[in-house]
Amino acid sequence: MRLKVDQAADALYLALTEGPVSHSEEVAPGMVVDSDEQGYLVGIEVL
Repeated sequence: MRLKVDQAADALYLALTEGPVSHSEEVAPGMVVDSDEQGYLVGIEVL
């Protein structure tokens, strides 16, 4: 697990795995979840 903070974009990204992202979905205003080809959660972005 890895946490990235982008102060210029005012965003936080929590990478749960190192795998490639194949799909992103905004699940709430300012919150995007990334998943792989199998539908497993890869990361979460909070704006």
